[in-house]
Amino acid sequence: TRAEISGTVVGATPAEVQRLARLAAKLKSRYFAQALDLTSTEHGPISEADIRYLERSRFMYEEVERALDSLRHAIQIGDLALEGLKRD
Repeated sequence: TRAEISGTVVGATPAEVQRLARLAAKLKSRYFAQALDLTSTEHGPISEADIRYLERSRFMYEEVERALDSLRHAIQIGDLALEGLKRD
């Protein structure tokens, strides 16, 4: 795994990991906002399209969150090194 990752991933920087974490948080907050919008008195009845849109938003944040978790795990076990950081 380590050889495949190092052959495929050019490098990972702390800034890239931080941007991925921010993206995950942004997508999750959009999902929550969309869910809460369904409760608005101006919204009206919930349609199948509303649910599909909500489901798509959930999928997007969960997928990015999963990628971030996998990236963190790879860094923790040494499969991926962060550029500019030294191992203890």
